[in-house]
Amino acid sequence: MILAPHFMVEEFLVSRDHPELAASVHEAPPEVLLNLARLAWSVLVPLRERFGRIVVTSGYRPEALNAKVGAKKTSRHVSGCGVDFVMRHPAKLAWDEICNGGIPWEWDRLAFYEERGRFHADIDPVRNDQRGLLYLGGDGDWIQV
Repeated sequence: MILAPHFMVEEFLVSRDHPELAASVHEAPPEVLLNLARLAWSVLVPLRERFGRIVVTSGYRPEALNAKVGAKKTSRHVSGCGVDFVMRHPAKLAWDEICNGGIPWEWDRLAFYEERGRFHADIDPVRNDQRGLLYLGGDGDWIQV
């Protein structure tokens, strides 16, 4: 099932770190599908248009998978509002461009974990006025741009 250009729902039913648990996830509830589509359209499509191919490493997480990865019960992955991904584009260059206002943002939070070259993005499941907080992985805080 297509969520947005270049993004299929199956791409969001994965876990790079726990593929054995993700393998049992064959579908998502309708409300999760709506959130995944909103996340794909508002965050991933614009990033892909600017930086090229994006590979989702963790998307929707049922509660059992979310617990196994050690995430909080309030993780936005559980509602389909959170995604972890990598880019084909050099990650640090993409991050620098994003931080310098290189693309309009529509995420609530976007994090970059430089040591792993991974990103996390999420949207607020209720609000439409996303904050656009940025976080460079490590011991920092979320900053608003």
